[in-house]
Amino acid sequence: MKDLLFTHDGNKTFINGMVNFEKFKLIANQVRQIVALKSIPYERDDTPRGKLTREYVKNPVVIMDIAKLTSMANEYQNQS
Repeated sequence: MKDLLFTHDGNKTFINGMVNFEKFKLIANQVRQIVALKSIPYERDDTPRGKLTREYVKNPVVIMDIAKLTSMANEYQNQS
């Protein structure tokens, strides 16, 4: 979608009073890509990790305590 927006905004519709067909060819190609990607069925991940991820996305945990966040980040770095 970002590419589509930049193609539209970054290219003139008319050049020397004539339609810029190259711009519309670029837009058409990007629309074809979007349609093709949209037609790929979504495969649901029913593994425990997939279920945990879906649950988190539905109800994200927000931690406002900066000290706790720093501690968690440090623990994560030490695990790597």
